[in-house]
Amino acid sequence: MYTEGEHAYLTCSAEYKETMDIIYVNYNHGTCSHNGPYGIRNLCNGKTNCSFDVSNSNIGSSCGANGIATLEVRYNCIRHGGWSDWNTSASCPVTCGGAFRNVTRTCSNPFPNEIGDTCSGEASDQQSCNTNMCIEATWDEWSLWSECSRSCGSGIQTRLRQCLNQKNTTDGYVSDCVGDGTESRSCNTEVCPYCHDNHFQYTSIQSSSSLKEDISSGYGYLLLNGIYTIKCCGRIKMWEFVPVNTGRLTFVIMRTTTDNKYKCVGSNQIDITATDLRKSTQFDVSEDKRIVITKGDIIGWFDSGSNIVGFHDCLPNNYMCPLSYRLSNAIREGDVVDVTSLSGTSDRSYTVNYSTVENRPIAFDLPSKPMQIPDHINIDALVMAISISDQDYGDYIQDFKLDYDNEYFYFDTTMRNVYVKKKLPHTVGQMSFSLNITLTVQDSCYNEVTSNVTFVVYNAPPVISGLQNNLEVDPATAVSEPYITQFQVKDPSGDNISCMINETNAATDLFYLQLDDIGMTKNNNNVYLKLMNNESIQSNTSSQFILTITCEDGTENTEFELKIKFQTKNKGTPTIPSTDSNAIPIIIGVCAFILCLTILVICACIWKRRRKLVVNETSEDKLNHATCSIAAGVTENPYHDMGQTAEQHNTNDYVEMSGKPHAKEKAFHLGTTEVGAYTEAWR
Repeated sequence: MYTEGEHAYLTCSAEYKETMDIIYVNYNHGTCSHNGPYGIRNLCNGKTNCSFDVSNSNIGSSCGANGIATLEVRYNCIRHGGWSDWNTSASCPVTCGGAFRNVTRTCSNPFPNEIGDTCSGEASDQQSCNTNMCIEATWDEWSLWSECSRSCGSGIQTRLRQCLNQKNTTDGYVSDCVGDGTESRSCNTEVCPYCHDNHFQYTSIQSSSSLKEDISSGYGYLLLNGIYTIKCCGRIKMWEFVPVNTGRLTFVIMRTTTDNKYKCVGSNQIDITATDLRKSTQFDVSEDKRIVITKGDIIGWFDSGSNIVGFHDCLPNNYMCPLSYRLSNAIREGDVVDVTSLSGTSDRSYTVNYSTVENRPIAFDLPSKPMQIPDHINIDALVMAISISDQDYGDYIQDFKLDYDNEYFYFDTTMRNVYVKKKLPHTVGQMSFSLNITLTVQDSCYNEVTSNVTFVVYNAPPVISGLQNNLEVDPATAVSEPYITQFQVKDPSGDNISCMINETNAATDLFYLQLDDIGMTKNNNNVYLKLMNNESIQSNTSSQFILTITCEDGTENTEFELKIKFQTKNKGTPTIPSTDSNAIPIIIGVCAFILCLTILVICACIWKRRRKLVVNETSEDKLNHATCSIAAGVTENPYHDMGQTAEQHNTNDYVEMSGKPHAKEKAFHLGTTEVGAYTEAWR
């Protein structure tokens, strides 16, 4: 058991040249548990000794959290067998002229362990002996074996030898060598890993009245061992069989999960009618239903109990007869079957063959353009999710090859996400960097797909918050206030920031900016807009100024527009907000409501008065005597020294911009949510 941040050491026997096979990984922190073995497997599999740092990137997981996560690794040490020296103690059958003697060797240097491979090659051979010249003709040494005719699937090698001293008698009689001058042997007998476009025929498929029917109860069979065990990878494109009963037949492919347990990874169905009975039947599987097969898979079938597939009896010890297990019920895709719970038999040869084609590689679903990310995101932050698709039925991912040498990113094989490995590069004055991560994935047939994912890491501009676009200032009180308004500025990357008044709509030196740190600021500091000369305000009491303020961090800048209007306000006069686009609908609505209310009050007073007048009085007299009063307790709003009308945002709203707006786009909006509001700021 190791802890995140420690250095893990895994070792096997160097004396016996053992190699590792990672079988179990548990990387755990709280509720986050990672069991994918791919990262450590790629680091350690096939090695005698392996050491690595316990980290998210090496394990291929984001479960780590600052040295808290724990790692448990289980592995096997595989010891493959090795040949001993040849035993040459056998005697030579001749004393001259050359012959061959048998030599043997054993797979004992070292002996393989229970999970290792036995020695490949022949345990016996022939070596020439007593090659000294005799009077009779003799053979020359054999030539070297030729190259194998096939790289897998059993090829042929040949070698040659020449007969020497054929004319070796005094009378010129030709004495020929005994034996053949050529020799051949099998080579590369291991099964090819790829099925390709092949037909696997285990029994003779033909119409036959001698086929037997299974009359026992049950649904079907799984063929566990022998010739029916699949030894290559590809896809099933055709089933061939001879039916002896009607009904729906379902072929299945089962894949081993643990000892004696198999999982159904795919199935194909065909309906058998009376016209198909005891005839060779070929079922061509559609492209989308061709099941992926890999080495070690087994085939089987089931039906409704009518036992559709016919069979022949097998003689004892006939290798053509597999060990078959009777199914007690139907199998669905994803079901797991423990064969130890089923009854078995090995005295039948079933009339089932199949054909294959190659499988298709998996694919990455990546954006067509590089993904852009800011340079200030945190370590272990999610960058993007990688979509991996496989169009083959029943296929799976065999392995991930991780980009261990990548400096800035790592890939979580379980979540299939890319995360930040270390702080991203950032240089003041450089707007962006281009970074990559390489992802390689293998499917069940070892089809390998590699893709480069490109990220553009950019510098985020300064962020503005707490800003108002429109200010209405009373000159009479502005001279006593420390500033007109304030806002906050922050750089996400922590760079120094400077702010300045870039331009105005009129030539004036009335305003200036002051930052918390004189001239420059970091983090979330205040910026104040102040008056340069308070005494000159009186001459600008009816002026409106449009200021363009720019804040920059040495790489990018954020620019916004601020409107300031000086307007003298009388005591006792309600403050009226400036008519910006958001305030106008509110003002119109309020005025309309007040007008309607006034009309209703007047009408009510007139109606009440008319009831008291004589019926024959004229309408004019009635109106002359009508009175209406409003409650004396209603007072007007007190006048405030300074009123502000603005498009106001929450203090935590901010905006990121990369460059100046176009010349025609003078108005600058802050944040993603804009709320027009009338506020009165007390300074």
